[in-house]
Amino acid sequence: MEHKGQRLIPSISYEQRPLEYLPKCFDLVYKIGVTPPVIVALTLTNVKGLEMSRDILAFDETYFPIQQDTLILPEAWVADLSQSPGKILRPMFDLERVTKPS
Repeated sequence: MEHKGQRLIPSISYEQRPLEYLPKCFDLVYKIGVTPPVIVALTLTNVKGLEMSRDILAFDETYFPIQQDTLILPEAWVADLSQSPGKILRPMFDLERVTKPS
């Protein structure tokens, strides 16, 4: 999304969509007979220059522009498919709160 010339990633959608999608992935994994453990990974592509928006209603509060075109976030090892998507994805979401590089 763009607002006042800034290209933004709305943080609410950034978290909400994977949280909603992961249980569907786990259902499919279960149906095709894959047994845990499984690896969950999140990669953001074509993001160079974008900024994470803290809130869709607070456009003026943003983080620094992303320096890389592709962000490959650390994977999560999942031994139990009934584990909460929030617990699995939280470490990936928390990476958005890193400090500005020098």
